[in-house]
Amino acid sequence: MQQGSFTAKIEPVISRNIKYVHQNRVRETTITRLRFGKCRLNEYLAKLNVMDSTKCTQCKAAAEIVEHFLLNCPNSDLCRKVATACISMGVKTDIEKILSDGRVLDVIYKNINREL
Repeated sequence: MQQGSFTAKIEPVISRNIKYVHQNRVRETTITRLRFGKCRLNEYLAKLNVMDSTKCTQCKAAAEIVEHFLLNCPNSDLCRKVATACISMGVKTDIEKILSDGRVLDVIYKNINREL
């Protein structure tokens, strides 16, 4: 994967505009880290030599990247809640859409049960 390619999927047009702002600084930081793909998930931590394994802490089968963490882990309550929210809101369940839709970001933030 090319450097910055994950962020380019989420925000294909580069500008100096702030992409996500929230009055709660912790929330703003958490969502922004997810959008950059630079958060405390095992794939990123392994690149920093903080973790030995890139595998998901819940399913132990796939690399723990943002997309897996939010959408694809079969053992994750967060993935189920995000999928349910997307269906009820009519939002396509792909990483680009969920990290750009404020309503889905609300669901994500409310249901993350670990520090990112």
